Amino acid sequence: MYRFSAASLCRAVLLTLIWLISSTAHADLQSKLRDLLFDPPTPAPQKVQTMNRLEQQLAVPAYFVPDPESCPKAPQPTPYRCPWKRVLERNATALVVIKPGDGPGSREQAGPGTLVQLNYARQIAYAHQAGKKVLAYIPTHYATMSGQHGLDAAKERVRHYMEWYNNKANGVWIDGFFLDQVSDFESTLPVYYRPLTDYIRQQPGRRPLIVLNPAAHVSQSYLRIADVIVTFDSSYEEYLSYTERTPLATLGWEAKEQNAKRIWHIVRDVKCNNYASEPKSVCLPLQKVMQLTKNRNAGYVYITEDSYAAPFDAVPAREFWRDESWYAEQPVIP
Repeated sequence: MYRFSAASLCRAVLLTLIWLISSTAHADLQSKLRDLLFDPPTPAPQKVQTMNRLEQQLAVPAYFVPDPESCPKAPQPTPYRCPWKRVLERNATALVVIKPGDGPGSREQAGPGTLVQLNYARQIAYAHQAGKKVLAYIPTHYATMSGQHGLDAAKERVRHYMEWYNNKANGVWIDGFFLDQVSDFESTLPVYYRPLTDYIRQQPGRRPLIVLNPAAHVSQSYLRIADVIVTFDSSYEEYLSYTERTPLATLGWEAKEQNAKRIWHIVRDVKCNNYASEPKSVCLPLQKVMQLTKNRNAGYVYITEDSYAAPFDAVPAREFWRDESWYAEQPVIP
């Protein structure tokens, strides 16, 4: 027994109609039917998601000290009081970086049982309760090979973080590492950064998230050893010229939409003086830079009013932080 699909049946009916009206008087109708059968109209192209349609997350260099114990119940924290609370209460915040000193701190400052270490441990636990990942800061001094800034010193910092901030029963652990001052010379990868990232991944526990901060365009080779790359870390004015002089199409891996969550942009010195007089107004520099980060395919962002003198010692002002968080969550900025 033969079985006909619906499409086959329709084709047979239309062929029969063509045969029935195949006289010269119906040539026009015949032509239209043949076109319908054998040369159907091209379907309208589907709308392709453009590069600037990007929901982002905030990744915060939280280089301020842990909040006092009173902060979880503080009604209106300020940039310098309870900054961690303001970071964690935003849904857009995904990553926070701790920096006790220039690394894990010294044993006297951050060793087991001391006040500083317990404060950071408590803060890490609060971050995990809020669903955020905590990264530990490690400077690499552009691949210095020896001494207090060398590879062995960096590995020691990794080990101290893992030992001193490790109490999973109380929600205390390190989710990954933020490697700062990373060299953008590819020749440093096999001699410094690959051995360091391999050492990090060999630590017991869950697979760590590794972020490299060369603050520059780097080759795809960096993605083989890290999860996220900070490709920009500088001022607002430099970011404007950066986006103008470097077309997205020329950036290789950075231009691919699937790599958005592997790109982090940090933009400093974004001034919004109008908030002081008009708290509900729109800060045009902030709006512009957030749109540019979407156009640049940066899945992680951090925009701050602070300048180079002390760029990460506080959270931006309330209105600025509110709008930055809102912009990050929008696929397109209105």
